[in-house]
Amino acid sequence: MRNFPTAPNVHGSTNTGVVGVILAGGQSLRMGQDKSQILWQGRSLLEWVTERIAPQVDTLLISRAYGNPGTQDETPQQLADSAPDLGPLGGIAAALRWLPDYNPAPAWLLSCSCDAPLLPRQLVQRLQAEAASSASDVVYARCLGRAHYTHALWSSALLAPVEAYLAGGGRSLHGLLAQLNSRALDFDTADGLDPFTNLNTPADLYRLPPGWTPTP
Repeated sequence: MRNFPTAPNVHGSTNTGVVGVILAGGQSLRMGQDKSQILWQGRSLLEWVTERIAPQVDTLLISRAYGNPGTQDETPQQLADSAPDLGPLGGIAAALRWLPDYNPAPAWLLSCSCDAPLLPRQLVQRLQAEAASSASDVVYARCLGRAHYTHALWSSALLAPVEAYLAGGGRSLHGLLAQLNSRALDFDTADGLDPFTNLNTPADLYRLPPGWTPTP
């Protein structure tokens, strides 16, 4: 597993009141290997997402599958799901559970997937503004009419309902968000592309033009 010694702001200095978690605990069945380590334009997908998200949050976590906690010297810090087969909600619950250990305790958790290398650099700022203006407990991204539930800002007060939903057998992000005070926030395309485009299969790696890089 790779470290990220040059990733910006991994330990945080923005004072946003937001901790970020990159969800990297999926089985990657369609990719055929751990897709967080798949290379795109010479860098792993996890490195791309780290570079986009780390400057926007106070500190950054990586969510891993049950039984894969990483090692103590890895940066960013790794968190393992508390049980197998929890899906993305397992990583979100693990991160919400971790938040009180951070000082000062953050008010918000940003979740994002490890296979979306084009994420907006103003993602946190826009989600926070929408949460404040709408008094929502969760704000998730939407682009071109498609909801991206894994890319969301969660109130730190949501650990109890998330854990209760998981304990009851719930695994669907959409299903949970339908029960919470949640709201979608629309984002424009970037250079004609959905900035939340995720790469699930080897063929997806070739969907972007050769040499193309995200607009800053």
